[in-house]
Amino acid sequence: MRFLSVIGVIAAGFGLALQMTAAAHAERRVALIIGNDRYEHLAPLQKAVADASAYAEVLKAKGFDQVILKTDLSRSGMDEAIATFIDQIQAGDTAVFAYSGHGWSDGTQNYIVGTDAPVSGSQELLARISIPLKDGAHGIIDEMDRQGAALKVAIIDACRDNPFTPPPGKKGVGLSRGLVRIEPPHGTFVVFSAGAGESALDRLSDADDDPNSVFTRVFVPSIRADLTLQDAIKTTQAKVVALSSAYREDQEPAYYDEVIGSACLSVKCDASAPVAAIPPIASGLVVLPPDEAAWLRIAKSTDPVDFESFGRFFPNSARKAQADAKAKSLRAKSAPKVAALEPPPLSKPVPAPSPSATNGWWYINIDMKTKKCWVGGKPNGTTVQMVGVDMYKSQADAAKAERAAKGCAARS
Repeated sequence: MRFLSVIGVIAAGFGLALQMTAAAHAERRVALIIGNDRYEHLAPLQKAVADASAYAEVLKAKGFDQVILKTDLSRSGMDEAIATFIDQIQAGDTAVFAYSGHGWSDGTQNYIVGTDAPVSGSQELLARISIPLKDGAHGIIDEMDRQGAALKVAIIDACRDNPFTPPPGKKGVGLSRGLVRIEPPHGTFVVFSAGAGESALDRLSDADDDPNSVFTRVFVPSIRADLTLQDAIKTTQAKVVALSSAYREDQEPAYYDEVIGSACLSVKCDASAPVAAIPPIASGLVVLPPDEAAWLRIAKSTDPVDFESFGRFFPNSARKAQADAKAKSLRAKSAPKVAALEPPPLSKPVPAPSPSATNGWWYINIDMKTKKCWVGGKPNGTTVQMVGVDMYKSQADAAKAERAAKGCAARS
């Protein structure tokens, strides 16, 4: 019996050791949240710090092992916070980086900036004093990946207008609006509060007293509802588009998903979990459903494609029949223009359309009924449909285009 007791003690101790080892290597969830409002030289922001606090609060509520919240950091302060965060990441962890503040893009890379960023400078200078999100070497996402995090999440609300002014006599740096697309590494989920080239809205109107930006006030409740990141961002996209469209603004959050399967910031996600309603913005302000918001955008369009697309995207909308009728009417109006086109005789020289009228392209067109071909240009802003079988850049190459057209006619 004593022998069995000793064996039992040894086995229990061995089991405890295994549990301790497993706990030591268990997946951890760590996050760094930065919000910058008080810029020294750039235009101050109103809701970046509040947005950062909202993310920190929801991640703590979801049981994250460590949530680092930092606000109004200079470049050196951001470097220190990021270095501390990266040191905390271990292989197999879930790592989240969220940033709200000023950012910019040079058309290839996306950058975030500290509160001491200058108001002006050359592109080279600004790139050196800014922090890249991902550049393949020293970007924040690159460093998260090198640490071996199993799931890397970046939530970036820096898609505002370019905050910098060009130096005297120089062109502006970066893009005038928003950030550019990103190619994240495997196991990464990146969220931008606005699409490529778009600006994110802090508020919808002067009457909008919500403490958070338009994106954050929608996305945070989706995380709180234990949705997967994929479901959370799709839900957020639809609601933000509806909110911004109701006030004649364009904002469609973007995401870049390199995660196999679903990604979750909660211990367990529930695809069927209800999402809290967006709190009312202010009395008298109306939030439109997505189909009504989309209709507002295209109501005065003269392009039938807009209304045909509406019908495909919103097949159950009360506007569907109206959209179909509008598309049919516009198609009918454009039909005589197509019928009136007659190919010029091939025996005569074909005058070259001006580049301004053709967008710089030659088109070789074929009439599918007569099988005749001719050179022509497609004018700007029309819906004339021509079947292009070949095309050439109009760099003084009219003769080449004409020969190709005659060859097409000979083959018909």
